[in-house]
Amino acid sequence: MLKIIEKETKKKLKIIKMCEMLPLQVGRITKSHNYDNHIVMRTASSEKFEVMNLTEPGQDSCWLNYNCITNNIEIELLEEPIIIEIYNE
Repeated sequence: MLKIIEKETKKKLKIIKMCEMLPLQVGRITKSHNYDNHIVMRTASSEKFEVMNLTEPGQDSCWLNYNCITNNIEIELLEEPIIIEIYNE
């Protein structure tokens, strides 16, 4: 599992739609039905669109390009470092 330790930023961050994320971009979901403030990352594949939820990871738990919800979820791209602790439960 993950524990996210972050510092506050006063910078205005760039907001894009999830479907516009580039490979390996990391961001925070700003407005969503169930996922506000979750940290997400697009996988490294340039051929296949897949975004992983780093806040609540799970097998087969991701957003795919055929999932129309990716057009409506807004992502605030992280431009400053955050610390993520990774551990097994």
